[in-house]
Amino acid sequence: MSEDLDLVERMRRELAAVQWAEPAQLRARARRRSRRAVLMSATAVLVVASAAGLAVSGPPSPRQPTVTPAVAASLAVSPAPPRAEIPLDVLLRPGDLRRRTAPPLTESGLAEPVVLDGALGRCLRERDNWTGWTVSRYSRSQSVQLASSRTGARNGLYLTQNLYRLRPETASRFLVDVDRWVRVCAQWTTPVEPAPTGWTAAVVRHRWEVTARAFTGDEAVLLRQTVYPPVEDGSATASRSAPVRSTQAIVRVGDLVTVVSLWTDGDEQELRRLAGVAAARMCDAANPGC
Repeated sequence: MSEDLDLVERMRRELAAVQWAEPAQLRARARRRSRRAVLMSATAVLVVASAAGLAVSGPPSPRQPTVTPAVAASLAVSPAPPRAEIPLDVLLRPGDLRRRTAPPLTESGLAEPVVLDGALGRCLRERDNWTGWTVSRYSRSQSVQLASSRTGARNGLYLTQNLYRLRPETASRFLVDVDRWVRVCAQWTTPVEPAPTGWTAAVVRHRWEVTARAFTGDEAVLLRQTVYPPVEDGSATASRSAPVRSTQAIVRVGDLVTVVSLWTDGDEQELRRLAGVAAARMCDAANPGC
């Protein structure tokens, strides 16, 4: 019995020595526990949501390699450089002609003027409407003579062709210049030679006209020149000689311009046919191509 009393007395002393927390301290501890519980719940929700997102979207894709602009530019396919020099096979060929001809005489050049007719240039200079013939970048030309059916010997000039590569902006307005030249010099008279004192000078009348246009290529015209026989200046008497006519086909395809002339028969229908053949050949060498 005494042992029980001793135990009770010891417990009383120990309980008396215990320092109990104040009510305010107990309430503060309760609030801290409540906040920890809320924070742990929110963390658990985020973990579950992240896991669900990964399940839907799958594992992240491997990082794609980054291509810098410089590398991308080097990998891009470079456009083909523009054509420059004119190949020989762009010219008309003997098989294109309907007459027996000798082998053509050809030549090439750089920065050659696109000369249509010397008399037309003199008329334009006289009428103060002249800035010079258009200058080409590259050129190639040929002259073709008829051949004797028996011996094959050369028998007179039959065809000339001059082919020019111009700067694109120059080529696009070349036929516009031709139309302007024809308007300025539709009719032009020039003395044959200086007349002696007291004599009346004989004059030659020239006429230029466009007889057809837009029949092949990007642009095309037939330019006809008519030269009338000399007559005395101011005379109303017509010459008995027939006027001389010559026609040129001027064709543009891209930055190429060709001038084709027939010298023997002057057949304009045949000239138009040859102009169409020339335009088809020019397609492969023009910028841009056909």
